Amino acid sequence: MIHCLLAANRWEKLQEIKSAQEKNSVIIMNRYYQSNLVYGAANGMSLSWLEGLDEGLPKADLVIVLDVSQKESFSRKKQNRDRFEKNAQFLQTISTTYKKLAKKYRWSLVNASQSKEKVHADIMQVLSKKLARL
Repeated sequence: MIHCLLAANRWEKLQEIKSAQEKNSVIIMNRYYQSNLVYGAANGMSLSWLEGLDEGLPKADLVIVLDVSQKESFSRKKQNRDRFEKNAQFLQTISTTYKKLAKKYRWSLVNASQSKEKVHADIMQVLSKKLARL
């Protein structure tokens, strides 16, 4: 049910996304449809069914996954963890699934366990490579 609700939220924003695209705006989204794929797959759901929820929505030109170790993640956020963040075993499954799907869908992985400056530099490098190909 949660995956359908999350997809419905994306569909609700469709006109805003299309309007921004028509203006040639750069659109940056946190957890667009990709996280729905990852969390659903980690829970044993069918990837094709999950993909179907977003069929017809604009696809991302570039996906950057910030890959952070569990230890580093926990040290950065000590309070207000959601129910997923409290389950270390599930977090490991999520991490593995993100890496697996990043390879399958050609998402870019950035090591986010590094300093903010290094993570920023790595993101800018991925973005620069993408822009050079356009």
